[in-house]
Amino acid sequence: MPIHYGFLFDPQVPNHQIDSVTLVLEDDNISLKVNHEFINHKCPNILLGCFNSIGDISLFDCQIMSFQSGYGASVTTLKPRFLISGIHCASVEELTFRSISVRCEMLDDWIRRVPIGFCEIDGKKTLTINEAKTQTITISEEIELEIFQHVNQSFGQRKYAFSPFTRFQIKSLKSDLELSSLLQYVNDFKNFLAVITHQYPEVKGATLRKSTIQSKSSINLYFNGKSIGTDLGYMTYGFKYSEIVDQIPYMIQQWFLNQQLRQVSEIILEKVYYPSLSSENRFLNSCFAIESFHRIFNKTTIFKKSEFREIKNSILETIDRQDIRQWFVDKNSHTNEPSFKARLIDFKQYFDLILPEKTKTDNYIRAIVKTRNSLVHKNFDKNALTGVNLSYCSIYLDTIVRACTFEKLGLEAQLVNTFLTKSKYTIEGFWVLNKSLTESILRMPKI
Repeated sequence: MPIHYGFLFDPQVPNHQIDSVTLVLEDDNISLKVNHEFINHKCPNILLGCFNSIGDISLFDCQIMSFQSGYGASVTTLKPRFLISGIHCASVEELTFRSISVRCEMLDDWIRRVPIGFCEIDGKKTLTINEAKTQTITISEEIELEIFQHVNQSFGQRKYAFSPFTRFQIKSLKSDLELSSLLQYVNDFKNFLAVITHQYPEVKGATLRKSTIQSKSSINLYFNGKSIGTDLGYMTYGFKYSEIVDQIPYMIQQWFLNQQLRQVSEIILEKVYYPSLSSENRFLNSCFAIESFHRIFNKTTIFKKSEFREIKNSILETIDRQDIRQWFVDKNSHTNEPSFKARLIDFKQYFDLILPEKTKTDNYIRAIVKTRNSLVHKNFDKNALTGVNLSYCSIYLDTIVRACTFEKLGLEAQLVNTFLTKSKYTIEGFWVLNKSLTESILRMPKI
């Protein structure tokens, strides 16, 4: 556990410094132990300090986590929301940066492009380090995304170690951006990777750069608390980097241009960031995602808006009582929109591709509607999906939303069909396995 020692001070209170502060700084844990008199039951929003090995630090949104009192002194444990090392930022307004570079281990496994190789010199194999390749993608007139590789080199006793790793960088092409804006771009790109690869892109640290300050040491950003998330599992297919390498730049551009598409994808990714959701809530989440996608991108109505307005007005003219007229208006605000069943039928071609051969799509859609109504309205329905079938239905719905997302991003139709076909057999294989295990457990003698 890396421990650092130094001092802290409140930038709003001059000449108020506390020494002998202990800082624990790990990937998923940032905590400080300070003298209780310095905090006095109230923690400033911003604290500055200096510690051995890391230099200047800035702490933001600290919370008091615990208090210990002993014979020597009273100690308070603080946890900041995030920490920036290498610079002092005395106000939120100073949190503007030109770029943020992020380490993401998932990219190492996904890209699998190792810049280390061998060549033959005078008949002997010699280790070589190839020039690191950088892929630059223009997101907008103001923002640029770079994906690049580095090689760490370390020396030891009779040992020379190479460690290649991949980073991505969000860079402003004009003025410095607020840290919150840069972090939003990072989060959007992480979601893109999660949807495409079906892997969880955990961030292992970030480096910041200002255009106006040449810092002697790097400006590093640390988050408190381990990234909430879980593996996406192997239920559906995730694209390999080599399969879509030529289409990635265009897909990323479309992803950042289409905010509504990102919002729909965030719905199905909620199950990643909140893995403790029950199977019922996961199912409702998937229903919400596919319904939202249909409402945004299909834009279907039962009647034309002008025609529906005439129908509604003609009915209102026959109602004399004002309270009933208002009730009719309130109850019919969404009458012109298709039902949930009608929305699902519009995705019938996708259901046909991913459902097992013996499953009839029309019957399955009816079961989805009955299950949703049963859960939302708390009405028991013997035909509603339960248990393992409910969990797998959520996977089917999410798979369809992902396939439609790929189409909106401009992925080739052949690759979308490949995704659906491979997902079908993967899901079906796991379903058969789970079913056999469940039946085996039920046949076991009760003790």
